[in-house]
Amino acid sequence: MTSSARDLLSSILLCILGVAVHLDARTIAPRFKTGVDSGLFPEVVSAALVLMAAIIAISAVREMRRRPSIGVAPEDPADEGPVNRARVGGAVTVTALYIAAMPLTGFLAATMVFLFAQMCLLAHRSERRWLVFALIAIVAAIAIHLIFVRGFGLPLPRGIF
Repeated sequence: MTSSARDLLSSILLCILGVAVHLDARTIAPRFKTGVDSGLFPEVVSAALVLMAAIIAISAVREMRRRPSIGVAPEDPADEGPVNRARVGGAVTVTALYIAAMPLTGFLAATMVFLFAQMCLLAHRSERRWLVFALIAIVAAIAIHLIFVRGFGLPLPRGIF
């Protein structure tokens, strides 16, 4: 399977997932009278997922039209770059730990550590900037917290601290 065909297939699956999440998010019962509620974020993220999936699908179809498969040598998997399974597994593990830690440590602390760990894990060794990653993690976690708590009036996990 060519990379364009994989992109098209994955974009279709992402689109189906996005629609399912969007429909499910619309069933979340409102808990607040602010107009912005718990269902807004999943609805926005799922809509963005569908939009991104559509962009990937269009790009894959354009690539397939540019390179017809008849009489053309198959793509070399080495051209796509290696998939580092340890990084992928690490990213999944860090995400699972983030979800498990949030009720205990609260949103701010868990998100700061999560963002920092993901940036360190996913950046190439030569591109790791520890101080920059720490500053981005702190600023992003505080900004997200303020947007949800002050802007939307939605509570986030406080943790035991």
